[in-house]
Formats: sequence, C-alpha cells, structure tokens
Amino acid sequence: MDNGNYRVPSPERVQEHGVQMNLTNGVPSLFCGEKPFFGTIYTFDPYSDRLYLDALRSMYEDGVRLFTFLMPLTTAWREDGSFDFRDLDSMHRQILEAAPEALFMPRVFLSTPSWWDRFYPDELIRFRGVRPAIQPNRHDADPWWNYEGKIYHGPDNPSLASLRWRQDAASALRAYVRHTWQKPYTGHFFGYQPAYGTCGEWGPYGSYIGSQYGSYDFSPPMLAAFRTSLGDRYSCEEELRRAWNHSDVTFDDAEPPDKLATLMTHRGVFRQPARSRQWTDWVDCYSRQLNHAILHFCAVVKKAAPVPVVTGAFAGYYLQTGCSAYISQQAKTQLDLLLENPALDILSTPNVYHNREAGVFSQAPVQTIARRKIFIIENDVLTWKSYAAASSATEAEREESLSRFTRDTLYSFTQGTGHFWYYDFGRGWYLDESCRTLIRRLEEVAGKLPPDVRSGQAEIAYVVDEASTAYSEGLSGYYMLSRDCLNTEICRIGAPCDVVTVEDLLQRPRYKLCIFRDLWYVPERRLRELRQYLDGQHVSAVWCYACGAINEKGFDAGNCRRLTQIQLEAVDTITSNQCSITVPEHHLAAAVPRTVGSLGNNDIRGIYGPVLYSTDPNAEILGQLESLHLPGIAMKEKESRFDFWTAAPLLPWQLLNNLAAHAGVHLWTKPGTWLSASGKIFALHTDQDEELSVIPPGPSDKLTDLISDESFSCSEKTVIPIPFKKNKLRLFAQKEAISTEKNPW
Repeated sequence: MDNGNYRVPSPERVQEHGVQMNLTNGVPSLFCGEKPFFGTIYTFDPYSDRLYLDALRSMYEDGVRLFTFLMPLTTAWREDGSFDFRDLDSMHRQILEAAPEALFMPRVFLSTPSWWDRFYPDELIRFRGVRPAIQPNRHDADPWWNYEGKIYHGPDNPSLASLRWRQDAASALRAYVRHTWQKPYTGHFFGYQPAYGTCGEWGPYGSYIGSQYGSYDFSPPMLAAFRTSLGDRYSCEEELRRAWNHSDVTFDDAEPPDKLATLMTHRGVFRQPARSRQWTDWVDCYSRQLNHAILHFCAVVKKAAPVPVVTGAFAGYYLQTGCSAYISQQAKTQLDLLLENPALDILSTPNVYHNREAGVFSQAPVQTIARRKIFIIENDVLTWKSYAAASSATEAEREESLSRFTRDTLYSFTQGTGHFWYYDFGRGWYLDESCRTLIRRLEEVAGKLPPDVRSGQAEIAYVVDEASTAYSEGLSGYYMLSRDCLNTEICRIGAPCDVVTVEDLLQRPRYKLCIFRDLWYVPERRLRELRQYLDGQHVSAVWCYACGAINEKGFDAGNCRRLTQIQLEAVDTITSNQCSITVPEHHLAAAVPRTVGSLGNNDIRGIYGPVLYSTDPNAEILGQLESLHLPGIAMKEKESRFDFWTAAPLLPWQLLNNLAAHAGVHLWTKPGTWLSASGKIFALHTDQDEELSVIPPGPSDKLTDLISDESFSCSEKTVIPIPFKKNKLRLFAQKEAISTEKNPW
C-alpha cells in the first residue's frame, strides 16, 4: 500500500482519526483526519451456502480494502432489552480472518424480532384489501438469517412512522456500533448503512413479494402522522374538504388513499392536481416519514461511535423501472431534506436490471447528489460465471461478458464521486482471472487519483423532476422508453451528460443543452424560473412528450406551449406515439433512423395517452406521429438557442448528437462511441476495431490509458488518435490527474 497518495488508510489510522465526509474542491470525499482517500468497494451477502469467503479473499488479495456486507441485526435483539452479538461475532470473525486489514461499512437491517411484533402489534404496517404474502425463508435454520424473508420483503414489519420502533431499533443500532468499536474490531468499522424496507433499500415493505403489492400504510402511527401533517397543511377542516373534494372528511378520520385512488388517473396517464390532493398529501407525508427515519438512524450512528464515522442509505432515487405499481408505490419527494442534513454522508441506489446487456445507468440523479454527498453506484453486473460454468462458456461468451463487466465498472468509476461497490451477492461472480485482472488494476488506479479529479460538469443535462412522479400513473411504457434512451442512446452522443433534478439545474452553472424527461407538473413560479434560465443564459432545450402539461388548474396543453415555446394540442386517445422523420434532408435529421420514439411497430411501450401534437405554424416540423398523421417532432430557433419537442422520449443517438452539435456542445469523439466521463477521467468503448480521434475538453496534449498504461499524444492541434479493439474498453486520465506522491499512511 505504498504506491499512491490516496490509498485506503489502515485500521490503526481510522482508530486514531475516524472517517468523515468533506469536500475536496467541491467534490464530496472520504477523509481520514486531514487526508482524503479513495478505494473500490466489495459488497457481499454472507450466506453459508455461498462462495462469499472465497470471493472476499479474492477481492482482498487483489487490493480491495473497503467492504460492505449484509448484517441482520434483528437476530441480536432480546426481550429483556439486552443484545446478544455472539452469532454476529462469528460472522465478523470469519470476515476479519479473510481480510485482516480491511475497513467495513455493514448494511444493518433494522427489522424487528417476532417477539417485538407480538408486544407491539399496533406498530406494524397495515394494509387495505389483499395483504401481500411473505415467502418462506430459505435459511430459516441459519442463526444469522432466520429472519431472512422478513428483513427483505416481509409485510410484518414496523411502520416507518412508529416512534416505538425508532426508539427500540435505535437502541439496538447504538449497541451494535459500540460493540464494533471494541476489540478486536477497533478501527475496522468506518461506516454504517441503516437498512429497512424491501431489500434494505427503504422501499415500502409489501411492494415486492411475488409480484404482489399492497395498499399501505394504515397503521395507527402512520395514521397519526398523516393526520398531523394535514393539520399542519390545512387551516381548518373545511379547507381540507375542499382540497380533497370530500364533504365528510375530518382531521380525525382522514386516511391514506386506497389502491384505486393510488392508481387512478383523470386524463390519460395524468392526474389532475385538484382531484389528487389526498394522494399528493400522502406522498408528501410518506416521503417525510421515510427521510426522517433515515436521518434519525444515521444520527444515532454518529453519536454512538467514539470517533467520526460515515453513514449511508439507499435513498434519493426515482424508480425508472417502468412498472406502474412501483411508480405509484414509491413516488418520493424532498430529496433536498437528505442532501442538506449532515447526519447522512452517502447515498446509494440499486441499478436498473432490465436489458443490462445494452448498457447501465443509475436510478438516481447522480450529479445532483454528488455535488453534496458521496454517491455509491451498485455495480452488480453479472459475468459469465453466473450463467455458464467455465467448461461450457465459449470464448465469445467470455469476451462479451468481460466487456460488459468492464463497461459497467468503468461507468461506475466515471460517474458522480466515482465510488461504487462490486456486488455479486456472495456468489463469486468475479473469481475468474479475467475479472480479477481488471479489479487489481482499477484498485491500483483508484489509489492514485485525487478525489477532485471528478470536479466540473458536462455541457448536457438530462433533467428529471421528483414532483411530477406524483402526477402520473400507468406510464410504464413511457418510462421504459426513457430508460432505454439513457441506456443505449445518450451514452453514445459523443459527449458526456449529467443527470440532474430540476431544482439542482436552476442552481448550477450554465449547460448548453437540457433534455427534459418528465417535467409534467409546472406551477407558474417554476415555469417562469425555467424560461428565465433557458432564455437568459441561451440554453437549448429538448422537451419530451407532455412537459408542462399540468399546473394547479389541471391538464393544460396551453401550459405546454408557454413552457416549451411550441404550440401543442392534445388528443384524448391512447395510441402509438412513434414518429417518423419527414424531412430527412434537414441538418438535424442527418443519418437519423426514420423511426423515432420507439423500437418499431411492435413496440407497445409507445402506446399511451393523451397524445400531443404540434399546431405551431411558426415551428419547423421534422416528423409526424405515425398513428395520427399529425406533427410529432417540432423545433423553434431563437437567436443562439432552440426549443426542440418530441412526442416520445426514445431519441436515437444520431439525432441527439446532431442536437448537441447544434447547441454548441463540445464533442469529445465521434457519435456512436460509448462514453462515460467525470471531470478529467473518462471511459470509451467501441463495437468494432477502429482508430478513434479523441478531443477532450480543455488543453490536453496527452492521454494515458489507466488500464493498459499506454500513452497517446496529439497528432495535430488537440486531436489525439487512439486505436481500439472490439469489446475492449479504455479508461483515460488527462496527464495532470494522476498523483505520484508517496502514500501518507
């Protein structure tokens, strides 16, 4: 550990100084004392019937020193108020024996034991209608995992609003933190990740059990919290009745919406605000209870540890799975509540699991979070080890699988703050030597890169809106298409793209091009702010589908026109929103496929409504809705910026590249090349053998491939030619990015 300046510190140093999150030139970073450090992370599930110890030893041998693991605290609670950590200690000992100088951040599950549930039945989540059925435990005889089914998905868990649960779980968490700062653990536990909800990711229990999901939470604690929030929001019951359009509701009997009200829409896939107050009030209350619970447990951790430690949680993401049940069940707001609170240092999200072969992206507005907190991407791409034994995997399968693993890993390394964990569920996916070679190299590189190498922002922003998720439902097709746009198209523009929230966008330096994914709900104040930002700073905009369609008065296509500057009308029908390019000779249509918005006639994801089309006589019409023969792609230019509107969100990379170039975005390389970048480091991948011309931003006469150690210099001006092989990835750093100082530890 002497070949870099930013390597992970020893447990002895952590014991002396602790670990905390600070900013390094604006980049949230891990610090031990006054010194920042960086390292890749391995996460595993310590099941006795899995290869987790072999995988742990392998990672440790390959230089990884930061580890997280699933830790079922539930098994240590006792009825008399004491805590018995003997079974968990046996787990800890196995882990320390395999990785004696490692640092740990366990994912601590805070579900309650069965005896607690018997004592406090009114504190548990309650459902209306069908109650999701818990699945049998796979490891119910294992002393570590005898609550496996419950802690992952069980509906028999405490309500987020239960103060009794928060108090008792805090006592258990506090005792565990103090226990892990006694010998032989002293200095090994640098952080803790409180876990609750489905998979420990703070999703609603009962929302992911055998494709069932329940209507929740009607428990006494949540009812009390909800009613209190309504009393704070409305001055009197008459105001509440008007808002809910309910003549009999009172502060004493108001309840969360049932499943029908949760799923109901009023115009196609959209909700009318005036008819959705019960739902939006519930989303606001639930989000607040969720975030307050996270922050409560994080604060408990920090107070219990004898030195500074970091805290983390799965939080801050907007579900982009395209499942309407998930959208309705997990609409969240108030991300700023988490980002502003010092009790929480780290946010993380699971990745999207659909169509992983095509690409990967996080479910969070990564760059918004990474401005204020450390962001950890869950890098859980499957390798060939997961679907074929070594003896049966062909060379082509192995090569393609390794390429996917490399691409997703380098994506994670070049996003946000650059932190990620390899996650194979303890199954040994990365034991193959081809994977280990990359892991060794990347861990070595990580120790040489200063954290602020990722400072700066891109010139393109992909903008998501947390408030709008509460005003849409049944948009599974739309969100699937937008997910594919991130997965397969935006990453091939030829320039990097930040994913940010609307609120964050308005506080940032100028972007040159903004792509608005789902900005449905736009009150008057927000509309004025956005137009002032776009027009005042000459920022070009791409508007998808019904941006601006909802204001306090309801669905209003005129509000779309005011936001997008393009006159739109709505047809109350449900049909395909696929478009065809009608002017292929237009400079923005150069090399663009004729079909835009979906993957062809059989792609039913493009079927939703209402359908919007352009009626603007002053706009250029570039394409039409195939189903209605109405204008579906329109554009207006004004001085040095433009507004571009499309009926569907899946825009091909050729079109996105043309739009970026027209907006004045600096293109790093040719379109179609997979690119992921953050600050002075970036990764490239091509689908064929070729030589690429790379032009990184700013002055740079040399690039170094951090994986192969090859260096490449300019051939003319700032153009750097670099040879590529099919399915091989390169990770680059501009020459001033790498530290050559000695390890301070």
